[in-house]
Amino acid sequence: YTVFARGSSRWYRKRFTMPFHSRLWLYNHKTDKFRQLTGKGYVADAPSWLNAKTIIYRSEKSGKYNLWRYDIKTNKTTQLTNYKDKGIRFPSAARGGAGVVFTRWDGLLYWNAKTNKVRKLALRAFDDRQRNNVMRDITSGKVSGYAVSPTGREVAMVIRGNVFVKGVKDPHPWARSVAPSYWRERH
Repeated sequence: YTVFARGSSRWYRKRFTMPFHSRLWLYNHKTDKFRQLTGKGYVADAPSWLNAKTIIYRSEKSGKYNLWRYDIKTNKTTQLTNYKDKGIRFPSAARGGAGVVFTRWDGLLYWNAKTNKVRKLALRAFDDRQRNNVMRDITSGKVSGYAVSPTGREVAMVIRGNVFVKGVKDPHPWARSVAPSYWRERH
């Protein structure tokens, strides 16, 4: 079998009932026949297989986008979630039929097939900023320019296009970058 959504729908067009709104279809490879699974008057889309006989999909049949299940042997549909305010998006069944992950508003949720319960997944995501971007590099003879401060306590150096400052009497061998950028610095 192959399941697919035929038609179109936009997430921002609620209760879209034009003749070309999304409906689910099932194609039987053995008989070379198509069967419409969902009816007119509401959107049904985003199908995925929970197991060999069960299709999970998103539908507006209940008024908001909720998670539904379709059994291809019995032709029975079952509503799995019952959200009244904000619907779901992007449902995807887990391999092996354990459950379904979907988004709702700003959360990622998981419907457990065994318990028939939904729980919010707690995620920690980090941004791409570099927090400890210290680079240790020993440089010899790569200084293309320098200037001593008016007090004589510090020296600024241009090394490979970056400006570094170091205290003249600083016992540590490292200089600090004062203009970290992707452009060449000089003077």
